[in-house]
Amino acid sequence: MKNKHYNLSKEETCFLYDITDDFSYVMKPDKHGGLVVMNQVDYNNEMKSSLMNDPYQSVSKNEIYTAFIKIDLLPEDMLLQGQISKIDYDSMCNDKPVIASIFGIPKLHKTLCTPFVLQEMLIALRLFI
Repeated sequence: MKNKHYNLSKEETCFLYDITDDFSYVMKPDKHGGLVVMNQVDYNNEMKSSLMNDPYQSVSKNEIYTAFIKIDLLPEDMLLQGQISKIDYDSMCNDKPVIASIFGIPKLHKTLCTPFVLQEMLIALRLFI
């Protein structure tokens, strides 16, 4: 069996554990190598600032579920009116819709004037069980 090779020394690993705690995020930046350790308060403030400046809009879960229902009704109406086949209907229906999440990735190449910049990323994952 081969020995494990670590890319951090023991001292670097201990240092990383020391500076990270329950109130920090450790992330990979969007470009180049390295790690970014960011305090949760700074991260949350930067994300809130980004969301306020970009074309995002806050909506309630009720509004989202109402939209899901409206989206599901269209293929059903089209099926009942004979505009689409059952195969088309089945491919259009989404019985387990997923609400997207947003997170920020540090942009190190844009940090000459600001302490950090986060690139917003939207993600929607579906787990199949």
